[in-house]
Amino acid sequence: MSKVKVSVVMPVYNAEEYLNETLECLTHQTMKEIEIICVDDGSKDDTLKIARDSEVAKSVKSDKINVITQSQNRGKGYALNNGLKEAKGEYIIFLDSDDLFELDLLEKTYKKGKEINADIVLFNADHYNTRTKEYMMVKHLLRTDLIGDNEVFSRQTIPDFLFQVTTPCPWTKLYRKEFVIKKNLHYQNLKYSNDVFFVLASLAVAEKITYVDDILVHYRVNQTKNLQSLKKDDPTLFFKAYEEIYDLLNKENIYSDLEKSFITTVLSGCVYNIDTVNTQEAKTKIYKKIQSVEFQKMNIILL
Repeated sequence: MSKVKVSVVMPVYNAEEYLNETLECLTHQTMKEIEIICVDDGSKDDTLKIARDSEVAKSVKSDKINVITQSQNRGKGYALNNGLKEAKGEYIIFLDSDDLFELDLLEKTYKKGKEINADIVLFNADHYNTRTKEYMMVKHLLRTDLIGDNEVFSRQTIPDFLFQVTTPCPWTKLYRKEFVIKKNLHYQNLKYSNDVFFVLASLAVAEKITYVDDILVHYRVNQTKNLQSLKKDDPTLFFKAYEEIYDLLNKENIYSDLEKSFITTVLSGCVYNIDTVNTQEAKTKIYKKIQSVEFQKMNIILL
């Protein structure tokens, strides 16, 4: 196999319903110098069998599929970090096992990244409604209006809006592997919001961020399994991501640059999590956390 240009890291857990369709989108990518790393996180259904069947089939495809297994369900963050360790590509992309992808996703983003040796390449996405089979436009996944005329940007060029250009999800971003390793970026091992630290930290410390203003991922919604149910045990867990980001920004001496954008992100994150828990008890726990000493330590004062 020729040199790997892009490593696709995909954690999979009980994903049998959509995994075949997802892997078809990846094994038929226009770029062939790729590897697909499926990290099975102790699935209880036929997910591992489906992934391994695709691994066997790689002999007749130009794509390489590598299946890594975790003997027990250790969480998405743990799986993402394991996949990152195995990645051999110049660039890395982290994708979900139930989404759909345009066949030129990897080619377009890699080409853009190589043009300027970008640390991060952002791109656009929409929502795919599993029940109605409809595609729905989403405005907040890539805010080109905040970027302006900057083909390349970073905290130096748009400090007040950097975190608002995109969302804290990794599946609309391509990363230069050398940048990820050098900055020691990692996913938190949390039940949910495990990708928030990785995404926000990468945006904060990147020197060159660029974008492709095309819809390249179709994020599946209204599926039968709802991961938001993980919030019921600890609805305030997402605060750990913001606390680690706050510490990083201060350690790197860049908090003052990104203070406005950081505060906006934290407050919008609180609103989002309040809206997405389904019991009053869970909402109350979040309200109390906002009033706690830990929250006040991040210099976010609510009058």
